[in-house]
Amino acid sequence: MGYPMARNLLRAGHEVALWSNTSGKARKLAAEEKGLFCDTPRQVAENADCIFLCVGDTTMAREVILGSEGIVQGARPGTVVADASTISPSQSRLIGQALKAKGVDFLDAPCTGSTPGANGGTLTFMVGGDQAVFERTKPFFEPMGKRLYYCGGPGMGLQAKLTQNLILSNILMAFNEGMVLATKGGMDPQLMLDILDNSAAKSGLIAYKRHSSSAATSPPTSPRSGCIRTSTHAGVWKRTGCTLLLTS
Repeated sequence: MGYPMARNLLRAGHEVALWSNTSGKARKLAAEEKGLFCDTPRQVAENADCIFLCVGDTTMAREVILGSEGIVQGARPGTVVADASTISPSQSRLIGQALKAKGVDFLDAPCTGSTPGANGGTLTFMVGGDQAVFERTKPFFEPMGKRLYYCGGPGMGLQAKLTQNLILSNILMAFNEGMVLATKGGMDPQLMLDILDNSAAKSGLIAYKRHSSSAATSPPTSPRSGCIRTSTHAGVWKRTGCTLLLTS
């Protein structure tokens, strides 16, 4: 997601210093969109007033920000670091404290919208940290996101994102389990998708899945799934031979 996010900043007219753990991606974007390629996060910090990162986990975020060639080594006092990664809130707060000791401001700013949202500049950001810092950096968020929510102090953006992830994962589990149940019981998957999209079970996730060719042609195969626990459901899944983990 970092690639299209950075590209949107460049296309909005910002000067952008680029680093990626996969250096070829940063070199490619720098060449195509006239960004500044950097060998390390430290070099990015030396050439930026506001720094965004989006990495896979807490360990990676800590290394990119606080490592020996991390952002903290090159950031000037007054620089803002906005971490769009989904990581541990408690560890994020510790990272923020370490940066504050160097005079560097920090925002936890996880986002949702996946690759389509990153490509289209329509991500939703949930931001925690000093509100004045958030307001100051809004012009940098806006080319990347359609909705920006200030959630409160340090770690609160991550609290919101993890809550959203929990709810989404449970909806996905229930959706997968229901589609397996319907298909094994003899329902046409496409018909079932249409019914779900026009019932009280309707959700953005189901609408997205309905228009996915894979969802329309084959039942979901996620091993984790969920449904309301009732004796009626139990009887149906036993008869169809479904393994419905949350229901059972």
